[in-house]
Parts: sequence; structure tokens; C-alpha cells
Amino acid sequence: MPLSHALLSAVLSMPCPHCGHKLEMPGRWFQTIGRYECEGCHQTVRVRYGDKVKLFDDHAHLIQIRRSATTGGRRGRNANDVGLRDATPQDVRR
Repeated sequence: MPLSHALLSAVLSMPCPHCGHKLEMPGRWFQTIGRYECEGCHQTVRVRYGDKVKLFDDHAHLIQIRRSATTGGRRGRNANDVGLRDATPQDVRR
């Protein structure tokens, strides 16, 4: 299972398996690391591919939140579409 590219810039949270201290970093960081030192207990934490898949899967709801924020909860035109970058909210509703 591949890691979602949509979560690479999202801030993900992973608890330390030793002490529970939560590390919050962008998905891109988690994608590339194999281990890190916990800031809470200073233990080395290994992050295997299966751990990364679970982490990205646990944060998949952020993709839906991000899409809803971009489209205002609806599909179709929005201010990010080509030609509408300078549009006002009233222009987008038309």
C-alpha cells in the first residue's frame, strides 16, 4: 500500500511506543525517516514501512477535511480552479 501524497504536507502525530510522547511532523518527514529519538524519553524509535502505512491511514480523514475546506463542502468550481484564482466568493458561487 503506497503512502498518500495528499498527506505529505499535512502535520501527522505519532505517539512514542515507549512513553506515549506525541511527535508531530509533516507527512513528508515520516515518509523518509527510519528512526528518530523521542524527545520525551530519549529512546530510539524505529519507524518501519508498516508503521508508516498505519500512520498515514490513521490520518486519512485529513484529506477529506482539506478537500471540504477547499471546495466549501461541494464539488465543482472553486477559487483554486484555473481562471478563478482572483475570484471573489460571490464569483465562485455563480
